[in-house]
Amino acid sequence: MKLTKFYSLRNDFTIIGLTGRLGSGCTQIAKHLCNPDFMDDVKKTTITKESSLEDLKHNICYDFLTYPGNWVKFQVINYKNILILHLLFESLKDVTIDHGIIKIINFLCQNGNSINAKLTNRFDKVEDESFIEDLLPTFLKNEEEFLQEFQSAFDYSKSINENLKDKPKIYKLYFESAFLFFCEKFYKVLNDQSMIKRTRFTHDIAQSLRANGTVETKEMPNGLEYINTIAETINRIIKAWRLMSDEPTRFVIDSLKNSLEIMYFKEKFSAFYMVASNKSEKDRVLSIGAANDMYGSKTEDGKLKLMALDDAEFKTNDFKEGRFFSPDIENCIQKCDYHIYIESEKIEKKYIPLNNQIIKLICLIKKPGIITPSTNEHFMQVAYNAKSNSGCISRQVGAVVTDENYSIKAIGWNDVPENQVPCGLRDLRHLLSNQNEFMFSDFEKTGGNYDDKIKFRDKANAELQSADLSSLDGRNCTYCFRDFHNAFEGEKNQVHTRSLHAEENAMMQITKFGGGGIKGGKLYTTASPCELCSKKAYQLGISEIFYIDPYPGIATTHTLKSGMKDVQNPELIMFQGAVGRAYNKLYEPFISQKDEIAILTGLKPIAKIEDKLKTLTKDKKLKEKISNKLKGKSTKDQEALLDKYLNMLIDKA
Repeated sequence: MKLTKFYSLRNDFTIIGLTGRLGSGCTQIAKHLCNPDFMDDVKKTTITKESSLEDLKHNICYDFLTYPGNWVKFQVINYKNILILHLLFESLKDVTIDHGIIKIINFLCQNGNSINAKLTNRFDKVEDESFIEDLLPTFLKNEEEFLQEFQSAFDYSKSINENLKDKPKIYKLYFESAFLFFCEKFYKVLNDQSMIKRTRFTHDIAQSLRANGTVETKEMPNGLEYINTIAETINRIIKAWRLMSDEPTRFVIDSLKNSLEIMYFKEKFSAFYMVASNKSEKDRVLSIGAANDMYGSKTEDGKLKLMALDDAEFKTNDFKEGRFFSPDIENCIQKCDYHIYIESEKIEKKYIPLNNQIIKLICLIKKPGIITPSTNEHFMQVAYNAKSNSGCISRQVGAVVTDENYSIKAIGWNDVPENQVPCGLRDLRHLLSNQNEFMFSDFEKTGGNYDDKIKFRDKANAELQSADLSSLDGRNCTYCFRDFHNAFEGEKNQVHTRSLHAEENAMMQITKFGGGGIKGGKLYTTASPCELCSKKAYQLGISEIFYIDPYPGIATTHTLKSGMKDVQNPELIMFQGAVGRAYNKLYEPFISQKDEIAILTGLKPIAKIEDKLKTLTKDKKLKEKISNKLKGKSTKDQEALLDKYLNMLIDKA
């Protein structure tokens, strides 16, 4: 009996989103997923007595995906191609093709709203004559009829499902016309001019669309009205494919750099998996340099500008000011379901190879629970769940400490000391109105003597009076004491935080409750440890630190790399695998493996009649009598009689 229908939703519809810093390998992963012959490049592991359980799991995934029909390639949606789609629609709206071309060229050469104010200039001119005189006009003239029809297909005043006739138009333009080929040539021309300027150009369009719903350069207002403009377009393309194509709906989006767009897809599709691609900083810088050498000026200055743009994407604090349209890759990585680490082939292997990571993910999507989590996934999931207990209103972090034998010794999360009230449960208005005074410190109530001789409470009250409290809609007015106090002193001092860090909290639990030593143990944390926690981990003899999010600072290159003997330095290992929501989705089977195998194969041991007779009685005459009674009867009747005799013997006993 086949269970095809059982897994049809997983097999017929899957969306994977990719994110990561510049040079981290998102496009490399996308190419593998879109390769119909990908499994030809994957190797099966030779199993010996020295093999690990992970080797066995890899072979199970390998056998499953090499079975005919189980590996189905994905379709790629390049995020930057969607930007060109919007550019074409707006440039050609209500104008002739010649005027549309002029608008596109002008748009390429004008200044924009880059994420870095110093990097706003685009191309001075587009020098490739074949682009202006051949490629652009040829494509637009060939596709003029389609492009005009698609204006209505991307009318966001209509719901995606409101008008089915729009979907064939979208499908035809994106998948059957020369559009994708045009995008490839378009970006090659721009990259040949200057890769850094091409990158700024796409950033400008993306920000403009998320901020204003248009590619036109305008003021960038705070707000969320247009934040899903690009995500909606991607959704419409996926819906068009689902309606028009006979193939399964399997897409990989390369790549998402705005965390609110990620939340859009997570809320929209239960079959959406967000994947982070990571590399070592050295490998990432080499990738950026290689890309710069392939295109543009091939100078060190070009590489440095690309890296500056990458830093702006990753470290932005725009979202804290309500500018949600900016790229915020650090937040994107935190929201990922599955983490892939691409290790250089030139260094000692300590990570799972890229191909093996990919087949593990796809195998678990298609057949959840076919293998169990790795040891590192198990402990990181515990840390991930622990962070939900945190009352910190800035960032939640979880941590797990094990001994060298992987026995959990402590679990921690960033929060205030025991019997203090977490920041997330306090209300600044209560401090100022003398409510729940037990929640607040003496310093908050009566202390502070800043340069202007004003107390903390009075300065906090002045801040509160200038705030718009009506927008809280009944929520607590929580506040961070550290941020307020540092602002009043004009400093940036981490010492004033009320909370213990997650790693620190976990380590102190061991001391508090009389735990044993953890020399040679492991630390699992959802964010790499800061300098202070790194020193504690070093002193306690932690041998390995597994982390998801890189924490800003010098802990990884200084605090943890200062030992006179390298063997004493804890090894920092970036996490690989599933965590969070995806952990349960991928590892919780639809039905127990024993039951599924029995249903699929009929492989279910059944005791024979003569074997059952042996269990009834040792009396040979009684056995012979029962055996004669069973002769000539059906198996069902034989079973019924055996049950009857068994009950009679039980009653007599």
